[in-house]
Amino acid sequence: MVNYWIKNPIQRLTSSYLNITGRNNSGFITFFHRGGGCKRRYRFIDFKRIFIDIPAVIVYYEKDPNRTALLCLIIYMSGILSYILAPKELTRNRIIISSLKSALTFPGNSMLLKYLPIGTHIHNLEINYKQGAKYIRAAGTSGQVLRKKGSMCMVRLASGEIIKVSSYCRATVGTLENSANRLRKFFTAGNYTFIKYTFLLYVVLL
Repeated sequence: MVNYWIKNPIQRLTSSYLNITGRNNSGFITFFHRGGGCKRRYRFIDFKRIFIDIPAVIVYYEKDPNRTALLCLIIYMSGILSYILAPKELTRNRIIISSLKSALTFPGNSMLLKYLPIGTHIHNLEINYKQGAKYIRAAGTSGQVLRKKGSMCMVRLASGEIIKVSSYCRATVGTLENSANRLRKFFTAGNYTFIKYTFLLYVVLL
């Protein structure tokens, strides 16, 4: 498990998160006793990797309160900052690239499925050309390129389902970070308060 940044996110890459849980499209409460919680900001993530053939450097990892996977803050050589989902085996100052041509199959590199070798583990999979990644975005997940036939490619998803995708759709190489998320136990609704006060009592007794 990598260490991640615990300070505030980049302000211009976030927006306020409006909690409308329990309300319908008119704003009326239809499900009671829902909502609340800590305030959190939404991070804009570059699922399209739109800056083509421009190298980017990993700045740091960051925890996103809105999803299970960790994020990477990257800075392109042109000076643009961006968030992407963080794959494993990446460290700070590592260089990654997004390309429409064949590139090295290093974790974090994004390219067309037609250029990925069979057996490559991938995430951030597009299912429609230029619409951005829709599949394989949860913590610790990855898909695998199984077979290519003509302009189509067979991909195994993290669930084990096999789908047929255009070879001109894009994917990112590697498995997503934070695979230990599946081991997290939720206990009961008040588990955080219980654990906090149990720890304080333990400290006092020492």
